[in-house]
Amino acid sequence: MSETRSNAESRPSMADLLAFERAWLGRRRDGAYDAAVRQEFGVTTVRHLQRVNALLDDPEAMALDPVTCRVLRSRRAAGMRQRG
Repeated sequence: MSETRSNAESRPSMADLLAFERAWLGRRRDGAYDAAVRQEFGVTTVRHLQRVNALLDDPEAMALDPVTCRVLRSRRAAGMRQRG
């Protein structure tokens, strides 16, 4: 019999997401990043980044890892400016 996990159990924690992103700061986001996201979290890069972007606006995330949050917020803002 296989064990079924609930959505809450299968979702990565805020700390897990921030630690993963911190490990990739300053590294090129290419196919290796996509593969690492899929291996670590079992989701597409798009879904992963949706989760990360959602937590960037959470004060708890900022308290947990302010440097990573600031860098990621800055990247998000730059991307939004480029898209106009």
